[in-house]
Amino acid sequence: MKVQTKYAAVIDDLSLIMGGRYKTTGYSKSIPNIAGSSHYIIHPGTKNLVEDLGAVPAMNKFPELKPGQKVLFLDVFKPYFTVWSFVRE
Repeated sequence: MKVQTKYAAVIDDLSLIMGGRYKTTGYSKSIPNIAGSSHYIIHPGTKNLVEDLGAVPAMNKFPELKPGQKVLFLDVFKPYFTVWSFVRE
């Protein structure tokens, strides 16, 4: 049985979600539960961080998200670490 995850994807590059309309649904300085979520991150440090938290490497290219699906964006390239969540409208 496949485990349902809260996020369709975990990313560190907003250019991956160019198609469609998205609404910001949250902002935080901590990472929520991402265990089982697919990640599309290649930066070694960020990749290790999200995998230590239970995210798994995606096996295919970034999918077109369906309305209602959520994506978690890790903004690690600022002087401070922030987490944004978006939902496809």
